[in-house]
Amino acid sequence: MKERPFASDLRKVTGYFKLVEDIERLGDHAEDIAWVSKNLYKAKEAYRSPNVEKIINVALSMVNDAYKSLATGDSELAKDVIKRDDIVDALYLDLLKEIPVSKENYALNDAYVIYTTLLVKYVERIADHASNIAEWAVYIQNGYYKDKVII
Repeated sequence: MKERPFASDLRKVTGYFKLVEDIERLGDHAEDIAWVSKNLYKAKEAYRSPNVEKIINVALSMVNDAYKSLATGDSELAKDVIKRDDIVDALYLDLLKEIPVSKENYALNDAYVIYTTLLVKYVERIADHASNIAEWAVYIQNGYYKDKVII
């Protein structure tokens, strides 16, 4: 308090304040996924799309790497997290097309279809928040947010 804050200090404070919102939303979506998973388990369908596991794995790796990039100041890892969001988005869109077809082909019950759709939506949102955390990690490190210098 006795010295003037540097721009990097203010950037860190601003960045951390903004990314806390995304961390909080990650927790909300994790709670939503727990609820959906419980109901999905009750649906007890034999069919499981391999793309559901794939989207979950990519999103989880994004969250882990976003936190790691924030803790270590690794901007390149953060940029990689941001790029992986496109993979999750593509998987999400593929699953939205696949789920109705799977319902018909495997005679899936409605509850299973609804809860699977909710699950992949929450996972996609988690990936979005991981990407946001990575964007704020880059900002904290070098002052660029989405390739623009902001004050």
